[in-house]
Amino acid sequence: MLGGNGAGKTHLAVSILKQTGGAIYTAYEIGLMIRETYAGKGSESELMNRLCALPLLVIDELEKLKESEAKQNWLSYVI
Repeated sequence: MLGGNGAGKTHLAVSILKQTGGAIYTAYEIGLMIRETYAGKGSESELMNRLCALPLLVIDELEKLKESEAKQNWLSYVI
């Protein structure tokens, strides 16, 4: 979903999640989870599989992340 601040995107996403199950994370939170795997807290593969297994994954605030090849790689894999 695209729209300006305050348009209700996150509110709508949470309502859909309540009906379908799944999870909502900010892109920053997913980045933190990935970096935690580098410190030995599970593997990146396990994390990606966990995210991909969700009935619905909402990634919020994606536009706030700095563009990088790593971001494109994990986002491409999850999608």
